[in-house]
Amino acid sequence: MSKGFASSSRQSLLVVLVLGCFACVGARLVWLHVIDREALLKFVSQARYRIDPLPGRRGEIVDANGAKLAISRSLIVLGVDPQMLRKEDEAKWPRLASLLGLSSGELAVIFNTKVRPAALRKPESTPAPANPAGVVLNLNVTPAEAPLSSQPLIVNGAVGDALDSVDDADVDPMPDARGNRKIRFAKLSETVTE
Repeated sequence: MSKGFASSSRQSLLVVLVLGCFACVGARLVWLHVIDREALLKFVSQARYRIDPLPGRRGEIVDANGAKLAISRSLIVLGVDPQMLRKEDEAKWPRLASLLGLSSGELAVIFNTKVRPAALRKPESTPAPANPAGVVLNLNVTPAEAPLSSQPLIVNGAVGDALDSVDDADVDPMPDARGNRKIRFAKLSETVTE
């Protein structure tokens, strides 16, 4: 078999160069991961936790005449957890009410309503006759049968409408022994700008 155009000395030189390159890469890896590890870890940990916010604003959508169809406006939904309120902060409530454009009474009702009452049960009704003569409508609703939305909510002497904060509040999923559920978030305003 012929060796072609390469001599033994050239092949040996090529093998030595390739092995030398692998030895250099291995030595550099040992240097980075074993010898100089602590200094490099400090640099890497700082680089990983750097946060660079890039603020961006969405453009406005306009029609052919330049009239604005849609604009971007950032708003904050401000709410409160009535369970976490402190008594010493009660003096700040009037100032907060004026900033939000609410009356002090409305704010006090939201802050002091700590539980959602259990749904009122309708009393047991009498069974319907076996052969009804026609359609019978009972339009007499007693106060106990009235829906929850028409019941006033009385909190520490203040009367408020229970529906104002029913849809805007998150409650605990598990009721207590009386069937009441703690309110964990009650919306104060959704028109607060950044």
